[in-house]
Amino acid sequence: MNAGHDARGRRLLVMSVTKLADGVCVACLDTDYKWVRPTRENETGWRQLEVNDLFDERGQEVVRVGNVVTWSVGDAIPRDAHTEDVPESGRPRLARRAGAAELRTHCARCSEGSFAAFLRSADRSLLLLAPQSVDAVEFSDYPKRGLNARITFRCDGRCEDLSVTDLQWRACGRTLLGRHRSQHLRWTHEEFAAREHRRVEFLAIGRGQPFHESVHPLAGPYWPFVITVFTTPPVDAPIDFQNR
Repeated sequence: MNAGHDARGRRLLVMSVTKLADGVCVACLDTDYKWVRPTRENETGWRQLEVNDLFDERGQEVVRVGNVVTWSVGDAIPRDAHTEDVPESGRPRLARRAGAAELRTHCARCSEGSFAAFLRSADRSLLLLAPQSVDAVEFSDYPKRGLNARITFRCDGRCEDLSVTDLQWRACGRTLLGRHRSQHLRWTHEEFAAREHRRVEFLAIGRGQPFHESVHPLAGPYWPFVITVFTTPPVDAPIDFQNR
């Protein structure tokens, strides 16, 4: 990535745009390959962004995985394990689009191999994981329940099954469910690769804000979610922000 700052803000590579409550959560890498989570605190102390924050002054969606943006953000405002949080101010500006090969290079450079070590840590909430294998992808959309996306993978000798909040991946799931006229699809990774001609290579994982004790034995009050599914070639499904 190029220089980290200009007169209008900090240069950031968008690595995740994910569903969070009634808003969105964004995670980026700075030019030193450190995680940065632009956010805003509401009157109740909850931190998130709104869909409108993904757009520039002209109304163009610029905060999208793989985009390099210039964004005015402040110094870190750590809270518990969420040490990557920074306050945002002002509209993001698109600097350029990273190509698929460049994005994959960044993923390979930043990826780690242990999910368990991440969950045990007390001072981080973002991870780029290179899983040992991906076993299955799953999508469902039932009346009154809404879309659910999950992915099953192996790491640290364990089989993990996590919910996926990645807006791009959820849009892909909704497209697949519509194409197959089904309310539920579960494919092995090999089936998915054969049908869609893409493979899952990396997973960005985030830990939620403190909640009641997670069902995962290592997670404590920070529920883990897959916040980006990185595939080769990348998924590029249109996102319906009114139906995430």
